[in-house]
Amino acid sequence: MEPFGENVSNNIKEKILKEIEEIITGFKNIKTSGYGHLDESKQRLAYSLIVRAKSIITKIAGNESVYFIQMGEIEKNDPSMRVKSLRAIQGSFEAFSNDYKKNLIQLENSDLIPLKYIKIIDDIDFKDTTYQQIINEINGTYNYHFFTSMYILIRKLLENLLYDTLKKYYGTNNIEKFFNKAKKQHHGFGTLRANFNKLIYDENFITNAGKVDPKFLDLLKEFKDSGDLNAHSLFNFPHQSFIENKKEEINILLSKLVSILNKT
Repeated sequence: MEPFGENVSNNIKEKILKEIEEIITGFKNIKTSGYGHLDESKQRLAYSLIVRAKSIITKIAGNESVYFIQMGEIEKNDPSMRVKSLRAIQGSFEAFSNDYKKNLIQLENSDLIPLKYIKIIDDIDFKDTTYQQIINEINGTYNYHFFTSMYILIRKLLENLLYDTLKKYYGTNNIEKFFNKAKKQHHGFGTLRANFNKLIYDENFITNAGKVDPKFLDLLKEFKDSGDLNAHSLFNFPHQSFIENKKEEINILLSKLVSILNKT
């Protein structure tokens, strides 16, 4: 995906704000009386708005957001959707909207560099829902300009994918390849990367998963080295520019690791 230019953050803001207002207006236009259940047509409309609302929250703040959780709990406790539940969900989304607008005002009054992209991690087919949740969270931190958190999450995502790949390929017979039995924890990024580096030249691995371009190893090394060098000065590291400049490579690497994980 190509950069959208210097005004991309304004384009994103306008698009999101427009959809937020459409959803809130949609909730308000569902006319209700009393406190009973919604009729079938209003129930369908309500659920379509809820899906859109939760999608917006996920994109901006991740599905660990308190508003996302609140809405999910209301749905879970009242699947047939009474009027009271509808208005509670509406109120939760309006509170999210207010928080988002306050955050935008703070961003406009700061000296932050405009975002180059709508999201930093593209759509990748993760079979594991946990990984997909992390992707949503990474994109949320990017849109909220929480670049240190974004960098740490991407690094941990890569580390866990390496761990899962090594674990699936070697199994318990070679547990030392991915797990430190003495410390009772998985190896750190450096050891996992080194063992993955050896794994990709294994003939059985190549037969099962195919060859791996060495440039992927270079990117993993960059993440390891940048993290090691800035371990004690993490807030001074230019996370935004580092990740944006590596966006295409990161997405290709993630896709490759997922492909390897699914094949081995």
